[in-house]
Order: sequence, then C-alpha cells, then structure tokens
Amino acid sequence: MIETAIVWFRRDLRLADNPALHHASRLRVPVIPVYIHAPEVEVPWQPGAASRYWLHRSLQDLERELHARGSRLIFRRGEPEAVLARLVRECGAGHVHLNRLYEPAMLKLERRVERSLKQAGVSLRAFPGHLLNDPAEVLTAQGTPFKVFTPYWRRCLQRQTPAATLPAPGR
Repeated sequence: MIETAIVWFRRDLRLADNPALHHASRLRVPVIPVYIHAPEVEVPWQPGAASRYWLHRSLQDLERELHARGSRLIFRRGEPEAVLARLVRECGAGHVHLNRLYEPAMLKLERRVERSLKQAGVSLRAFPGHLLNDPAEVLTAQGTPFKVFTPYWRRCLQRQTPAATLPAPGR
C-alpha cells in the first residue's frame, strides 16, 4: 500500500495559504483531505446558527475547489481521535497535518490525537494556520503572554516579516 498523508481540515477551509495542506503536498505522497464533524468536542464553544451556515457554505466551496483539482473532501462524523485512527488504517496514512486551534479544549484534543497517532507510528504536524504568530512564540521578556496589545504589537514588529502567502496546490 502506498503511504498517504491526511490533512485534517477544521476551520481553515481554504486551499491557498493553508500551511497544513501546503506542507502535506510537499511530501510527494497522495494527500487525503478530511473534515470531521464533531461539534460536541467544542463545548462550550460549539458553533451557533450563523457559524453553522458559514460552515456549510465553506465546506461546499472547499469540496468544489478540491474537485476541480482532481480530489474530494472526505466527510466523517464522530470523535476525532477514533475517526482519525480509523482513517489512518483505511488509507495507510503515515502523516496527519492540521492547522492548530488555540481554545483549551482543542489543544487538549490535539494532544490526545497526537499521542494516539504516535502509538500507531503516524506523525502529526500542527501549524499556526490562521495566525500571523503562534501565541507561544510572542512573549514578554519574562517569558509570559502579553496582557496589553501595544507591547505585544511592538514585539511582533521586532520579529521577522510574516511569510508570503502559500499557493494552493495545483492538484
């Protein structure tokens, strides 16, 4: 079986400027785009009606864009850890890529998924997809998070210029 890479789409439902998709496509293995519907893991931040409408339309657009490139979006429902474990077995994935979410519940979920995948011999790579700076990388001189925007912004300006927009994969 040919090794594959899974890209777990969550909120970054786009092809261009998507670090997880970009890096997975550079592995030179087949990439399987996946969306797992699991609103119960987002409690107490599960999406409301407007967000569910946006999600529905965004997933339709993503599916259309993938189809135009010769791919398709795999939709699954359930607890992400179990769903990903099943997908890894089904498609022989050696890699799972995702764009990180920073809510405490989502970070805990990512750690559980990472442990589970590691036990199966699968690597997980997480990227700060929708942020210019990972919050853990922009800290005060004491190594703590900023509480005031202006000093935070000054520290951001001292860092390197944000990377250029990543292109969407051709296929």
